[in-house]
Amino acid sequence: MNSEQIEHLNSNQLLQAVVDRSDLPEALQAHLGACLRCRTEKERFEQELTHLGDMAARLAPMPSQPITLPRPAPRSALGDFLSGRRVFGAALTVAAAVLLVVLGTFVLRTAPVGQTGHSHQELLEARQLMTEVDLLVENALPQVYLEIAGDAYAASDDEFIRFLIPPLESDSLTSMTGKRGLVLC
Repeated sequence: MNSEQIEHLNSNQLLQAVVDRSDLPEALQAHLGACLRCRTEKERFEQELTHLGDMAARLAPMPSQPITLPRPAPRSALGDFLSGRRVFGAALTVAAAVLLVVLGTFVLRTAPVGQTGHSHQELLEARQLMTEVDLLVENALPQVYLEIAGDAYAASDDEFIRFLIPPLESDSLTSMTGKRGLVLC
């Protein structure tokens, strides 16, 4: 196999070979096993990473004391119930309830007892208004305007209605009997 025809592994492929060689395609795995140049590059990269890890471990300062997470304080049922926000909310609710009861009793004591006369007067006014509405439904124009228009005394009888709208089955109202429609001159 000629190694010049096959391209060598790039830096990303070398990194992938260091992290997990099984992720490489089979052709690249075979090339890595056969190519001396790619193997030396991979070994050199692994040595650089090992050297970097050793240097980080050597130069990192040691902690002055061991690192521990603080343990939460055990809570009791009464201590959790008597927390500041809950006590304040409960006190505010009780105060609002007492205020509503006091104001409610004050309003009930000062309310006038005999309000039935007022409702009777309102009922009479409502009946009068409904009477006016009924009159307007029958004839919306006031009497003064009806007298001006001359319709106050005009009675519409059946003969006038037939003159305005003739029935379809009857004869026409023209002077020429027997001929219907337009009369040509």
